[in-house]
Amino acid sequence: MTQQKVPIDQLCVGMFIEELDISYINSPFMRTKRKLQNKKEIALLKKAGVKLVTINTEKSDIDDKKDAEVETQEAILDSGNQVEEVVTKETNLFKERYQAAKKLQGQVTQVLDTIADDILNDGAVKQEAFAPIIKDSIKLIDHNNQSLLALLQAQRRNKHIQAHSFSVMSMAIGLADQLKLPDELIVALATAGLLHECGWNKLPLNLFLKGKSYTEKERDLANQHIPIIINILKNSPGINLAVLRIIIPHHSVFSSQESFDVATEKGVAQILAIANYYDASIHGIGEQQAKIPALAIRGLLEKGRQGYFQMELVTSFIKYIGIYPIGSAVRLSDNSLGVVVDSNKAKPTQPMIRIWYDSQGKNLNMPKKILPESEGLSVSEPVNPAIGNLDPFNLLHLDSE
Repeated sequence: MTQQKVPIDQLCVGMFIEELDISYINSPFMRTKRKLQNKKEIALLKKAGVKLVTINTEKSDIDDKKDAEVETQEAILDSGNQVEEVVTKETNLFKERYQAAKKLQGQVTQVLDTIADDILNDGAVKQEAFAPIIKDSIKLIDHNNQSLLALLQAQRRNKHIQAHSFSVMSMAIGLADQLKLPDELIVALATAGLLHECGWNKLPLNLFLKGKSYTEKERDLANQHIPIIINILKNSPGINLAVLRIIIPHHSVFSSQESFDVATEKGVAQILAIANYYDASIHGIGEQQAKIPALAIRGLLEKGRQGYFQMELVTSFIKYIGIYPIGSAVRLSDNSLGVVVDSNKAKPTQPMIRIWYDSQGKNLNMPKKILPESEGLSVSEPVNPAIGNLDPFNLLHLDSE
């Protein structure tokens, strides 16, 4: 067991923090996942109201990890009230984080609306307009990976450029954080993710959402969105030139034969391109026809095999979003139907499922949340709720909860 919950009074220097029991807004650190360096950091956690901390015992730098696990388990047993309080919190934690992600999405949309107005008026992109939201995004994504990934799968009804940009930025930040890339590269990547489609504000929106192959003239016009935003950014004071170099190749063919370090501009440019391709696949952007997540992943793997993307990065991205991404509709081995509501890092092929239809296809008035394996079941296949009469009550999505 690599993860343990530790009461704040039992926390020690050298322990590696995975999660806190407070909102990311109240955290004293930019990133939650960190190894405690000194007692001052523990004091900051106490001051922030932390009661229980989830640590990773394998990543912790302590004298005797086995003894530490035993002590941790004993400490948990001795802190019944604290544990009960945290269990109650965890029941609503996903909803709280999902709402936090939605709030951030709304804030990003407002920033992009302002940038769009500036672009339409032939103005420069103002760094002060987006710099704070980049910082907030990096901080929230570190805390809210699962809930954020859930939000990114949700259906989009409007503000498509803004929603796509937010999604690509979020996935790029999340993967870069998991790969432990330098902070300055993550900031440049996040900025590129936010701004990479802003050139579309000067182009016909129907092309952005076409969802099928362009004519030659349409493709020539659509391809202008990159030089449009690059020219604008070149004339915008204070923009890091690394951002431009990351944006330029986000539709380019990368050579899998070319070796490069992911902790470089070229590496994070490919992260942006992979996130962009995946989100375009599941939401039908540009020439991509909308697909269920499983088919989008299959397409991404095929691109990796063809040398379009570096396979190692494709694999890392799939591990990050999950084999069955949150929000995916699936069929279980007993023919029941549900939606993926949480990942299972220990067993990626057995995520947490909320069952909405039983094995006979009857909808459940009270859906149940299960780990399939614990019920003697397994995930049989991903399904597309839009096909046929598979989901007559429109339940196979996260918003149905």
